Amino acid sequence: MEFINGSHLKDKINDQKITSLSIGLDLMIQACRGLAYAHQQGIVHCDIKPHNMLVSIDGTLKITDFGISRALETISRSERYSEIWASPYYVSPEQTQGLPPSPASDVYSLGVILYEVFTGKLPFYGDDALELIEKHQIEVLISPRTINPEISQSLEAIILKALEKEPANRFENGQDLLNALTSMPLFEVEREPGKVIDQKHRLNPIKSEKNIQPKKKTTLDWSTIILSFFAIILVGGLIPFWLYIYFSINR
Repeated sequence: MEFINGSHLKDKINDQKITSLSIGLDLMIQACRGLAYAHQQGIVHCDIKPHNMLVSIDGTLKITDFGISRALETISRSERYSEIWASPYYVSPEQTQGLPPSPASDVYSLGVILYEVFTGKLPFYGDDALELIEKHQIEVLISPRTINPEISQSLEAIILKALEKEPANRFENGQDLLNALTSMPLFEVEREPGKVIDQKHRLNPIKSEKNIQPKKKTTLDWSTIILSFFAIILVGGLIPFWLYIYFSINR
């Protein structure tokens, strides 16, 4: 396996190292791109969580741990499971019911991560796995913008759609979620001045026309210089005159 010089995404969330919406968006777009590629190859990850996303020191994110992934062609719609092979905090509702996973199941898990990255909180908490399973199935989400007002309406709509209880109401796969994130209006996504998303969806600093100050010309104003010179001569010549008047009066 390739050595990744960095840490997993969960560490960055816990240590509050995702310091802006732009950084979080960049990481999530990379995660969507990786997941989209897996889905295009006919693979369902089945255990998407931030612990399985490694982030290098230069900000590159890679999805790992395909240990329980499934090939789509091997998944039958009639499958039923008595055991859940996924993290209770990030598992999709259909997986908690023992139903077969699909690319939409991975989208739900990534939706949980989106919620966590942009709010700093998980959508559901519980004392045990059974309580968490029930919440994934029936509990209504708290609006992300209620927790973090900096989240745009467009971004919130994407998060909520990814976390729909019914797979048919979510984004169908990672590519659909990627398309939604990268097509958001830039003015809603990026709130830090001087940054936009380029064609590769990576955040780079740019110069804003509003922030560019015109350069001041440094040409010499000779009329001002000449007038200043005469003013100095005039003042200098008057000093002896007033001194003579002062001592004459007070002789």
